[in-house]
Parts: sequence; C-alpha cells; structure tokens
Amino acid sequence: MSQRWMYDASEPPTDPPHWHIAAGYIGGDTPHIWTLEEWKAQWAPFLLPIWTASNRDDTAASAGNDAWAMWSVLEKLGVPHGVTVAVDIETAVYKTYLPALDEFLNPWKIMAYGSMSTLLKNSTPSGGFWAGDWTDSILTGIDVAGTEGIVAVQWASATQLGKDYDASVIESSVPLWGKP
Repeated sequence: MSQRWMYDASEPPTDPPHWHIAAGYIGGDTPHIWTLEEWKAQWAPFLLPIWTASNRDDTAASAGNDAWAMWSVLEKLGVPHGVTVAVDIETAVYKTYLPALDEFLNPWKIMAYGSMSTLLKNSTPSGGFWAGDWTDSILTGIDVAGTEGIVAVQWASATQLGKDYDASVIESSVPLWGKP
C-alpha cells in the first residue's frame, strides 16, 4: 500500500514542510484551535482535523457532548462528510466513549490517535488507528502502518525533528479533507 507524508502541530508551523497532509486541532483539550485562515495557509493539499479527548469519562453521554461540539466545528469549517477526523486519546482506553463517538459522528470517519502501548486496547474505529511510535525512523513507521487497523504512524516528535511539528506516514487510502 502506498503512503503519504503528514505533519501535525498544536500551532500551525511557521515554516511548514511541503508534505501531503497537514494535521491540526479543532477542539477538545487543545491549547490552540486552528482557524479556517490557518488551515488555508498550509501548503499541504490535504488536511486532517484533530479533536483532543484524552481525559473523557468512558460514557456515551461524554461521547455525545463531544460529538455535538465536533459536528458544529466540522460544519463551520466546511469539512465534507465521509472524510477522516482524528481523535487524540493519548494513553486512554475507552470501551464506551470511542465506539459511541464513532457512531454519533457518522457520516465522518473517526481515526483514534494514541500511544502504541495502549492504542490497540481500544476497538478499531471506522477510520482506523494512528499510532504514536516515536522510533525516529520513517522505515519503522512504514512497517507498522497497515497492521492491526493502523492506518497512520507518527514516527518522530517535534523534539526529535528539531521542528515545530511531528512527522507521520498515513495510508493513501484514508479519505481526507481537501484544502478549502
């Protein structure tokens, strides 16, 4: 399977790389929510919105609250139905929250991001998994992607790269938001 390069950052990078996909934050527990202007300023032709949810109650009610908020933001930004939205769960294991969020947020696909050490303890969401596996090796990232529901791998942190963004590979089959 072919893969594309992706970067993600809490704040839009000052000098973004010319990669296929820019990933940024739309809400949740993030300190900065990217504006539509910040999304448009990215060079990348494809975008991946991220919602942070690493400290939620493992309930359908909590998922419902987040789904309502996410739906509002996605509609406001013009993110089309059918594309992938990442949910950053870090080390959380959600037996109820993640499946409920996936159901409530349909018609978008949910991709759960988290640490490789706990991510696969969650049920696979409709958009698969984005594993944080900071080996600092693109080759390891490519090897891990495509196994056990993993469709993307963050293989290096901003600190490892000496940049203001993290580096990932993502399967080319993942449906993404085209730049507005």
